Amino acid sequence: MKQENITILSVSDNKLAVMLAALLKSVSDNHHSGEHIDYHIVSTGISRRNITRLEKSVDPDKITIIWHQNRDVIPQGFNFPLDNTIYPITVFTRLFAPHFIPEKVKRLLYLDVDMIVRKDISALWYTDLQGKHIAAVQDPMESFGGRQWAAVKNFRELGYPHETPYFNSGLLIMELDFWRKTNVTDQVFEVVRKNLEHITYADQYGLNIVFVNNWHKLDHRWNVYATEEMDDPWLIHFIMVKPIYEHYYFSKKYASEFFAYLEKTPWKGFTPRSRLRAFIEKVKLKLWKKVKKITG
Repeated sequence: MKQENITILSVSDNKLAVMLAALLKSVSDNHHSGEHIDYHIVSTGISRRNITRLEKSVDPDKITIIWHQNRDVIPQGFNFPLDNTIYPITVFTRLFAPHFIPEKVKRLLYLDVDMIVRKDISALWYTDLQGKHIAAVQDPMESFGGRQWAAVKNFRELGYPHETPYFNSGLLIMELDFWRKTNVTDQVFEVVRKNLEHITYADQYGLNIVFVNNWHKLDHRWNVYATEEMDDPWLIHFIMVKPIYEHYYFSKKYASEFFAYLEKTPWKGFTPRSRLRAFIEKVKLKLWKKVKKITG
């Protein structure tokens, strides 16, 4: 079956809805090739007010937002592997996409919410994966062994060479039929549970192991970190400290572009949040994980 629409997925909570607004606006403003975009958003507690604001952040002639609740897309009683990082368990939600995205959808583009797109998303959508079932951009760490520290800490124990290519999972092209047939979701969780003590970025670790040496490498310009400056990035990824916080200290040029998009949404006039608020949010998450580990 021919897939006529572009299908995108992002996952967000209420705290990062403002980041998602800028991403949606950037996708909407830069899309000119005519395909309609079905934009699936999985919400974890996004308020009704913010849902309305997000809907107003896109051109409805270009994009239809399809809403899901996180509790509805995760199998009931599913036990997540809990690490000691500051990353929420919602980082795993993308792994369930093959099971809640309509079966007629064969290809899915996943985008983290802390991004803005500077090029027509259709240019990415039509990428030839050359027989692979996932595509991503190679991380600046480059390999399992990494440049300064190991991206996969136990790569030697797993039997992989230092130079094994390693990708960032913030942007993914997913061929869903393959994911469904081979149950990639279960494979990734099995890897994560077995190697939890060695993991920094849980979902990313699992995906890199499951697709080791079997993924399509995208042009680096499709996932340029805000920690590096490039003349013409096609997508900017605000890793680590986000521009919505006062203590953001990466590229000012990229931050200006982020706020230029945000100014065209209902978040116009947004004031960056304090460092204290960011700290409190991280502490709350770590405490929640500790309690969850104890109580099950």
